Formats: sequence, C-alpha cells, structure tokens
Amino acid sequence: MADPHRYVNDEEDSARWAGVEFRDGDIVISTRSKTGTTWVQMVCALLIFQTAELPAPLSELSPWLDHLITPREEVLALLAAQRHRRFIKTHTPLDGIPLDPRARYIVTGRHPLDTAVSLHYQGDNLDPGPDRRADRGTPAGRIATAAQAAARLADGLHQRRRGGRPLPRPGCRTGAARLARLAARPGPGSWPGP
Repeated sequence: MADPHRYVNDEEDSARWAGVEFRDGDIVISTRSKTGTTWVQMVCALLIFQTAELPAPLSELSPWLDHLITPREEVLALLAAQRHRRFIKTHTPLDGIPLDPRARYIVTGRHPLDTAVSLHYQGDNLDPGPDRRADRGTPAGRIATAAQAAARLADGLHQRRRGGRPLPRPGCRTGAARLARLAARPGPGSWPGP
C-alpha cells in the first residue's frame, strides 16, 4: 500500500498519524468540517458507552489526532491510556491516513451548499467584530474569510436557483420551514431545486 498523502495547513497535519498503533476495533471518524463530525462522534460514544452520561468530555473520549493545538505526544498518550473502544476524529481524507485492517472507518458527506452555509455561520461565531475580519493572518481570520467566501458562493448559487430570494439562515423559523419544504421535495436535485 502506498504511503498516505500528507495534508498540512496552519491548523492540521496528517503526518501526525504516522506510527499510530491501532487496536482491534478502533474507529476512525474521517469527515470534512461541518459535515456531521460531532454528531458521528456522539453516536459512537453512545453506542460504545451505552449511556448518555459519558465518563469524560467528548474531545477527550474522541481526540482530534491531526489538530495542531494539542501536542502529538499528549494525544497519543491519551489514546494509549484509553481502555474503551477508541474512536478518533480527523478531518483528513482517507488517502491521508493509514488504513489498518484492525480499524473501522466512518466517512460522512453533506451537500456543499449546506456545508458552506454552516461554515459561514461558524465563521460568524469565531469572528468577534469587524476588526478581526480584516486580520487574515490568524487562523480565526482565515476561517472567517473562507466562510465569507463560501457563503457568497452559496448565496449566489442559491439565489440563482431560487429566483433571487435570500438564503435562509439556519435556526430562524421561516428559514427552517423553507428548508423543510425544500427537503421534502421528491426526486434528484431537490436541493436547492428550481
């Protein structure tokens, strides 16, 4: 098998997977940002522990191995100390991590427009004000900038297909109702639809 492709940016490095000692039954949750990562982690936690009263925070039970915030040695020590079935988070695509026959891999997907909208609103939550929007030299500034670009793209695509009406904001009642109506439409291409 070929060596995994290396994905690296200011916040993640897939090279941190090198030398990971897999165990029988390990679960690797490989998802792109905003495609259901935490949801899948929680489903795994509930199935593994069989209770909603988890023994530790989800971020400790299911660490993000390739995230550069926590030193690699700390993450590996946390994984080595775990006695439960391990479930490890990554935003690295499968071609960037080692594939081991002892592990199971879960991959999620989400419509790109939904992902872009979600990333946009996450960027709003990370961006405390106009002065940070101009700061593209920080991870939060770059995320906010990327989120704004993704939202502009999503807005443009959505408005072309929806006759110029604005993109509904998730969580607002009229937006939620509109999204529910769109999701209920049968057939291919139902989102965003004609």
